[in-house]
Amino acid sequence: MDGEGASKICFIGESRGGRSLLFTGRNVEETGGMMQKRYFLYGGTILYMTLIFVLSSIAPPPGPPPSPLFPHEDKVMHIAEYALLSMLFFFSFHSKKSASWAFLLAVAATIMYGITDEIHQSYVPRRVCSFTDMFADAIGAIGGSTLCLGFNIQTKAEEMSQTGGCC
Repeated sequence: MDGEGASKICFIGESRGGRSLLFTGRNVEETGGMMQKRYFLYGGTILYMTLIFVLSSIAPPPGPPPSPLFPHEDKVMHIAEYALLSMLFFFSFHSKKSASWAFLLAVAATIMYGITDEIHQSYVPRRVCSFTDMFADAIGAIGGSTLCLGFNIQTKAEEMSQTGGCC
């Protein structure tokens, strides 16, 4: 099997459910366990998006807003909220795409969702569509996916050092 189309088998793993995962060169053949993981990630991402939508649909009480705990508290919350969404998107997309594509898709999807959420808030009483919130959402999107990409690169480097460069 040293022909041009042959792949070197680098790792065969088994999940608790007895389903196997076979890594061959650049291709990954997946079985039931990976499919379940992908649906779990997609489901978690959709649930989190729903939570964001529901929370942004709640009108604040009339009257002056409460004083923030620290300066720019609102923007920090937006950054954290959308960093988590971006990470969920990254892991959802990474199961099918390379890490670079997962990064780009996660950032794009998160920013688009942030924009649509801000537009949605313009229809909620006593809420506004804010460009500074969109900017904070974008910073969170880039930051969350950058953390995932960095973690992915670190993990790949550790795997290569343990396998002697295989895969």
